[in-house]
This record gives sequence, structure tokens and C-alpha cells, in this order.
Amino acid sequence: MLDSLEETMKEVTGKKKPLKKALVQGDTGYFFEENLQEAAKRKINVLIPDQQFRQRDPYFAEKKNEKVETKKKVNTQWQLYCIVHNIGKCMNALAVKMGFRGN
Repeated sequence: MLDSLEETMKEVTGKKKPLKKALVQGDTGYFFEENLQEAAKRKINVLIPDQQFRQRDPYFAEKKNEKVETKKKVNTQWQLYCIVHNIGKCMNALAVKMGFRGN
């Protein structure tokens, strides 16, 4: 993780050690003991939340509840659409059977 980031930052900034005074932030997918040890060895400040971060953070708990509520609303809307669609199909079949034809 740090090697590729450092190479990219060297190209962008032109500095030999672009991460020396930087705070490197990473996603939870980069939270591995090896990454933390390597950062400590290079004396690079990193901020990488662990895998349980989203479960403990109240912001993400609130977002999860919103997502569940949104999913319920979407499911209800989809069910209503399917009912209306099926009623239309039944009405069309009934009209054909009774001999009604549209112009």
C-alpha cells in the first residue's frame, strides 16, 4: 500500500519523501497488521479504521436504518407496480375474449 502511494506522490509533488509529514488515510480494507507495522517502521502517520468501525460508529448505524426503511418503501412500490401491471394484463385478456378491439 505505502510503496505505490509513495511512488505516486513522488511523481505528483516532486519530493523525495512526500509522506514524511503527511497523514495517510486508508479505507478499512487496508487495515492489516503488516500495513500498520510498515507505516510505523517508515515513521508515516496513518489513519486506517478497523473492520468493526462501521458497526461502532453511530453515523453508520443511522445510515443502515435508513437503508432498511428505503428498501421497504421500494419493495412496496414494486409490489404495487406488479399488481397494476397484472390487472392491466387481465383487463386486456378479458377485452380480447369479449371481442372488444381498440382503435
